[in-house]
Amino acid sequence: MRIIVGNRDERKINVYFPLFAVAFLLRFTPKFVFKHILKKAQAKISFDDIDFRAISRAIYSLGKYKGLVIVEIKDSDGSEVIIKI
Repeated sequence: MRIIVGNRDERKINVYFPLFAVAFLLRFTPKFVFKHILKKAQAKISFDDIDFRAISRAIYSLGKYKGLVIVEIKDSDGSEVIIKI
C-alpha cells in the first residue's frame, strides 16, 4: 500500500506500507486495543458485529490489483492525499 501526501508548495511524501502488515494487524490485534484507541478519539463504534478476519482477508486479496487507487482527495489549494495498492 502506498500513501502519498503533498501540497502545491512542497515535495510529496510517499509512505509505503505492505499489505500483509495491514492484514496481520487487523487479524491479530485484539479488539480492546481498537476500543482504547477509539475511546481516546471519542468515537462510538460497536465491535461486536465487525469480522476482523474477513476484513483482513479482503485487504490481503487487494494485492492482485496493483495500481488500484482506493482514496484520492485533491483540494482546491493544491493539497492531496492518495492511497494506492
